[in-house]
Amino acid sequence: MQQVLPGVFLVPQNGRKGFGYTHFVRRPAGNLILDASRIGSISDTFDEIEAAGGVKAAVISDRHLGGPSTNQIAERFGATIYCSRIEADAVGHRVNAVHIDHALPLERTTVEGDVLLVPTPGHTAG
Repeated sequence: MQQVLPGVFLVPQNGRKGFGYTHFVRRPAGNLILDASRIGSISDTFDEIEAAGGVKAAVISDRHLGGPSTNQIAERFGATIYCSRIEADAVGHRVNAVHIDHALPLERTTVEGDVLLVPTPGHTAG
């Protein structure tokens, strides 16, 4: 993992051979994963993430950034999965459907006590 801001790390996917990055955020109240990707996996960094305190929650911000890797994180760490209702509807029909614990309204919402999620317009209808 590469620290890019205090407590914020880029996690390369598929041993640096995948598409994109996942963000890992270290926080006293429990670590977060932001966007685990639909096509990549960060499982090769699970031991390093475990050593950093594991993952309490993961957030999917876009339908293209939630998939089997999100389920791997939930299974390995017992993480709670959040996304908007719109994105939940977009990923729920897939063959490898993403397990989502909380489908949120498309409005500013605080999760995990102090994490403010701010929805922004995207390309998912709605």
